[in-house]
Amino acid sequence: TESWDFTNGKVSDFCDLAIVAFIQDGSTDEVHQAATIDVGINSVGPLDGALDNFINVPEAVCDGDYAPELKLVNWGSSTMTSASIDYDINGGTPQNYNWSGSLATCAQTTITLPNYTFTMMPTNTLNADIVTVNGSTDMNSANDNATGTMDEAPSTDYELQLEILTC
Repeated sequence: TESWDFTNGKVSDFCDLAIVAFIQDGSTDEVHQAATIDVGINSVGPLDGALDNFINVPEAVCDGDYAPELKLVNWGSSTMTSASIDYDINGGTPQNYNWSGSLATCAQTTITLPNYTFTMMPTNTLNADIVTVNGSTDMNSANDNATGTMDEAPSTDYELQLEILTC
């Protein structure tokens, strides 16, 4: 029996972990046999929801109104049926979103949060945190946060004149 500690490692998806073993000729580097074993995840417990960062974030926004999208992943051993998520932009008043559905272990879904009105800044910071999973405390708070940024679109003082000619 072997075990590995990924506490400080950068694993993007624990659900895709596998062990690969092979027998190789040391003089020619030819691989004679190889095998893989899916190890799946070793969950911290039944309730482990994770936010896998914001998606489809525009590089720049024109006004202070935006509906963030993010990925919710179930790394727990129990099916996730609900998650309470707090989110804000630029540290403004947090809004709460209650997701409900059915996510099996290792499954993920995209969530579109309701519009959030915020004060525009040169760089705008998105924040989201899982508050509860299935109505209880998430057992792994290390993966409960997502952050992202979007810049303010450039503005100009130039006047635009539009002439429409009709026949």
